[in-house]
Amino acid sequence: MKLYDYIFAGAGAAGLMTVLRMCRDPYFADKSILLIDQDSKSTNDRTWCFWEHAGGEWDHILTKKWDHIKVGSDGYCDNLDLGEFQYKMISGLDFYTYVKNELKQNPNVQFVEDVVSKIDDKFQAVHIEGAKRNYMAKHVFNSIFKPNELAPKPEYPYLNQHFIGWFIETEKPVFDDNTATFMDFDLPQKGNTRFMYVLPFSSTRALVEYTLFSKDLLPDHEYEEAIQDYCLEKQYGTYKIYGTEKGIVPMTTYPFDHQNTKHITHIGTAGGWSKACTGYTFMNTARYSTELVHNIKLHGKHSVNLHNKWWYYDHVMLRVLSRNNQLGAQFFTSIFQKADLNSILRFLDSKSSLNEDLSIILSSKPKSSFTKEFFLSIPTFVKTFFS
Repeated sequence: MKLYDYIFAGAGAAGLMTVLRMCRDPYFADKSILLIDQDSKSTNDRTWCFWEHAGGEWDHILTKKWDHIKVGSDGYCDNLDLGEFQYKMISGLDFYTYVKNELKQNPNVQFVEDVVSKIDDKFQAVHIEGAKRNYMAKHVFNSIFKPNELAPKPEYPYLNQHFIGWFIETEKPVFDDNTATFMDFDLPQKGNTRFMYVLPFSSTRALVEYTLFSKDLLPDHEYEEAIQDYCLEKQYGTYKIYGTEKGIVPMTTYPFDHQNTKHITHIGTAGGWSKACTGYTFMNTARYSTELVHNIKLHGKHSVNLHNKWWYYDHVMLRVLSRNNQLGAQFFTSIFQKADLNSILRFLDSKSSLNEDLSIILSSKPKSSFTKEFFLSIPTFVKTFFS
């Protein structure tokens, strides 16, 4: 059995992006790397959206970008100029194709289709059991997320961001393709945080997605009925559905890094790389994959730092929503109404200054709920940070 320097269990955004950064660094030129995934990554199985400045690292494979976003709720609707930022979208297949084509140029990187059933850290090597064969590595990076295997920790609230989206084409031009609907809460909340998310690709084509931040999932027909009602309310007219997407993203500050061992590191969603209060993952992955490669190269450290002030803000937010799930619409609407948009986007992307943090926190509602949870969360933060 060949002993690889690194095996990546899972070849999603985190695995592919980290291997890509390794291959571009001479330090890893003699390292043998294996990617294992049950899927060939040859279909468009997802989309990623994020915001950043123009001319970013991934601009050459963007599906679409927008200069404005719309935020709305009952009695409030605003079309916001993104200013220094752009809202961007990448199709999964375009990302997979680009990265895999570059990795093919490196003879030290291999990709196999297999189902990983077990990962064991044994002495100086890690053994992986696959459905087709077994594998062995000096270090394994695992991005296969299995929520049922998380050790119960009630101090870390857990919500799901879950959604179904329809790619629709209308008979008449109805969309402004320079404006993405970021969050439209102007619909029945039913005791949860629920909103519509609309990404127009042209005047007649768009992704219309019904999204919830809540503990429990819905039957598929409830998402679909909500999309139908929204399209009717917005008077989109006759349309056809040319594609669908469905997903669940964990929203939690669970200390995934505490599950790491000497030779196994959890990355991606399985490593806590998704932004806990929003579910956004792509830019966190870009940042953490860079940090991980840097730490391995310069410090021999196979992990990244996840626990900081933004982790704490996310934790407070999730504590509030886990107790009063219907408050999400009020919170997001209040900050977009009162705070500076660029500061909000930096805050949600874990890049804000302390002054920006304070401005947004003071703009948020309901203040009593957030103030209470802010202080109640201190012991958990201390425990997580120092353990």
